Amino acid sequence: MSLARARRRLAFATLGLASMSWGGLACDRDAPASHEEGESLPLPTAEGGLPQVETPTGPAGPPPPIAPTGPHPFGARDLLAMDRISSITPSPDGSAIAFVRRHTDLEADKGRSDIWLVQRDDGELRQLTRDLAADWDPRWSPDGKTLYFLSTRSGSSQIWQVPVSGADPTQVSDLPVDLSDLKISPNGKTALISAELFVDCEDLACTQKRLETRAAAPGSGQIYDRLFVRHWDTWKDGRRKHLLALPLAGGNAVDLTRGMDADVPSRPFGGSEEFTFGPEGKQAIFTARDAGRSEPWSTNFDLYAAPLDGSSPPKKLTENPAWDTHPVFS
Repeated sequence: MSLARARRRLAFATLGLASMSWGGLACDRDAPASHEEGESLPLPTAEGGLPQVETPTGPAGPPPPIAPTGPHPFGARDLLAMDRISSITPSPDGSAIAFVRRHTDLEADKGRSDIWLVQRDDGELRQLTRDLAADWDPRWSPDGKTLYFLSTRSGSSQIWQVPVSGADPTQVSDLPVDLSDLKISPNGKTALISAELFVDCEDLACTQKRLETRAAAPGSGQIYDRLFVRHWDTWKDGRRKHLLALPLAGGNAVDLTRGMDADVPSRPFGGSEEFTFGPEGKQAIFTARDAGRSEPWSTNFDLYAAPLDGSSPPKKLTENPAWDTHPVFS
């Protein structure tokens, strides 16, 4: 069904050049470039403290205190000792909220991210995932009984699921590339995810093989014949973030932006807010800057629509020279 026949209104944000200097980029993102953290806020309890983190016994047990426990001047270790919350996601019926809680393991020199639930009415907190690997980006199933999330438990970033009632998480995807930016369709049948792929590759395995070949090469030099060379804190390696559609019941991932020399979502701050499902759950709407070699000095992002089965290439929906983003259907 076309967007016109669906009789739904598609809202999106348009950012003009005058507002791009600071209001349209960093301030619109609720998460930094790292997929393990979002906006960092302390998580208080009714008593004013933090609930104890439940982790597996043995090597994954609770880390020792980072900051002194007695009275002392506030310092850097106190900042490290503060847990952070991100990916705040209400359940479909609004009765509970899933979120990611990150705490610092100073001895291991890393952060641990797990998924928690809090009840809206009584504020009851419950830790839903416990693992040394990172768990993040929780997304509810339409019936509110399952949480899908991204995790590195398998050695790469893949989709996992866990019953809200409590049970061991199970792996959903097993693709040859790392996944990020998860979103579940309203009918619960499809996941939209992003992955870094080489644009000229025919499939995901091609990207994996090329990366393995590069890693095994005796040298690490790279030739650049166009900008960007380095985007903020990341060197360009020829890959683009592409939007994939994956059937949750099983099946092959479909590259919805195949052949597009553009990042979906955008770099460096873009996330799942830059794409959404169509009202019938049969297509995806996303924003992209397909500007070719003029990309470094272009701020022209447009909205595109693509069928989830990949039966036709993306269709451009907007033509103005400003930044069109954050599509949301009424």
